[in-house]
Amino acid sequence: MKVTCIYHGDSDGIVSAMVVKKAYMEKDAATVFDFHSFSYDAKFNPEWLKTDKLYLVDASYDADTMKSIVDVLGSNFVWIDHHATAIKKVNLVNASFEGIRSIESAGCMLCWKFFYGVFNKAPLLVDQIDKFDRWVHTDVWESLTQPLNLFIQTYWTQPEDINPIFVTDDNFIQESATTLGSAIYLFLKTQEKHAMLKSVIADVEIEGHTYSILAVNTSLHSSELFTPYCEERNLHPDIYMRYTLSGSSASISLYAPEGKDIDVGFICSQISASGGGHRAAAGATLPITSFMKTFANLFK
Repeated sequence: MKVTCIYHGDSDGIVSAMVVKKAYMEKDAATVFDFHSFSYDAKFNPEWLKTDKLYLVDASYDADTMKSIVDVLGSNFVWIDHHATAIKKVNLVNASFEGIRSIESAGCMLCWKFFYGVFNKAPLLVDQIDKFDRWVHTDVWESLTQPLNLFIQTYWTQPEDINPIFVTDDNFIQESATTLGSAIYLFLKTQEKHAMLKSVIADVEIEGHTYSILAVNTSLHSSELFTPYCEERNLHPDIYMRYTLSGSSASISLYAPEGKDIDVGFICSQISASGGGHRAAAGATLPITSFMKTFANLFK
């Protein structure tokens, strides 16, 4: 049997793919897997339809593409996702999709529930990455949740190379997070402080609405770098923005500060057709020309 899995390339998507792999390996160790990391600016490859089962986890394509996939594969196409903007857009299509869509859990937790049921307690890995992706802070946020996320992003970037037995090995997960993950976390916190010294703040108008945006050019994937910086300087922007420039495109991540009732997922969908995510955290990829035009006030 061949199983194709397209997964979002963050820790949530990677763990989602590993849950898919674990579930099938338990049924048939001879299952052939074909994994592909999802990219918002890349189109669906029709070659991926040549499979027995196709899973799209923690990600989605535009509504027309989603319908074209289900038209070919029917119930052999399973979509598991928790991104509000994607669910809303695809729900407008007259099609029925196998899987689970809910904003109440991250993708990896939805995958766990899909394969193992809602009453089968999720292992430590799934539980902690679910909390990280939904930004649910607990008393182990800095000692376990954040370090585990960084461990996965550093060492587990290719689901096809990871033994799925680790999904339920809580001792291994705990040790990996508290040793390797914690070392990375401490290093990045230092890097974040230096990056924020080059941040800028300005009013930006998007689709008739003006927002105060604090922006920083960095590849560090964390919204935590903004809060202490703002508190120290008594800054109160409407939106935090992290951006990177590569070739002719720009990638942005928007975050709504705590207490701000702003839907950055909707804003990202306005900025780019491929943009979206959650109400409090979202992203988009757009041409540099469009980026510079939209956020011109940040560079004056």
